[in-house]
Amino acid sequence: MGFPERWAIASLTVLRAAMINGTWIDDRPPPAPAGFLQSLGEQMKMLAERFPDPVARYLANGRRGPGRILVEPKPLPVKDK
Repeated sequence: MGFPERWAIASLTVLRAAMINGTWIDDRPPPAPAGFLQSLGEQMKMLAERFPDPVARYLANGRRGPGRILVEPKPLPVKDK
């Protein structure tokens, strides 16, 4: 049995013990509303049109990066068989 399996078994044992003792609380955030990511993408495109030359982003060590991270999604490569 390798490390990943041992880690999974240990985690599940702790989870089950918490469930049995009534101390397990599901504190995950609620799911995003339907269409949230699509509306966020539309808002980003609107901002990109409104501000065509944004100020460069601040990066670590005082460096500056490109001003925008808006890229069109690249199609996935198709494997030939």
